[in-house]
Amino acid sequence: MPSDPIILQRNLAAVRRFHPALADRLDAATPTPETELAFTASKAGPLTATFTHHESSRPLALASRYDPLGEAQKTIDAIDFTKAAAVACLGLGLGYHAAAAFKRLHKHNALGLLIAFEPHLPHLKAVLTHLDHSSWLAHPHTILADPETDRATLFGRAESFSSLITQGTHLLPHAAARRLSSDAGESIDRFATHVQDLTAFCRTNVATALVNSARTCRNLAHNLPLYAAGAPPAPRPARRPPRRGPAPPPGAR
Repeated sequence: MPSDPIILQRNLAAVRRFHPALADRLDAATPTPETELAFTASKAGPLTATFTHHESSRPLALASRYDPLGEAQKTIDAIDFTKAAAVACLGLGLGYHAAAAFKRLHKHNALGLLIAFEPHLPHLKAVLTHLDHSSWLAHPHTILADPETDRATLFGRAESFSSLITQGTHLLPHAAARRLSSDAGESIDRFATHVQDLTAFCRTNVATALVNSARTCRNLAHNLPLYAAGAPPAPRPARRPPRRGPAPPPGAR
């Protein structure tokens, strides 16, 4: 099935909004015959794709050949969102499960956090030339990452979402993504460790803030009389006595 450069440019513009460096890497990614995906229509209609690894002649399906959207929804329905305000997708596949997770995180005007990691940019670029994921890629509550996203970069991007991450972060692996390349599994495991470290970091920060909040409230309470009565008027500067000239000499009038 032919790719669509218009869809790719729309997706790249969405990624560039909050991840300009990653958008440049994604734009520069070059698929090779060993990494090409074969896109076809599923039985239900939406696109699906397979990948044939160079070490094996058996095609690997990145999503259901029958109903990829239904498969993604079942995956998301298994998550307990009463214990998770953030979802980290470890491998994107065709992105259907990430889109479903984003929709569920923002159900009923709620605001959750989606962290989406893809270990192989040529595959992601191929997906983004066929499927429009710009709506969730362009959202400020989406963090997109690749193997060049190190721990410091992830922490810097996610620190403002500490309250969401602290409420619970669900790690959502994509089984096929681990088999896309020889180092994909290692990249996914490394990023999963980053996310776990991030969760611990955010929880420590929130706990520290809660401990300090008691002291802050106590200080505010001690100052209530001053707040209620207003600040006392500033004292007026003392009046200086008039300056006197030198004493007149004896006999002078």
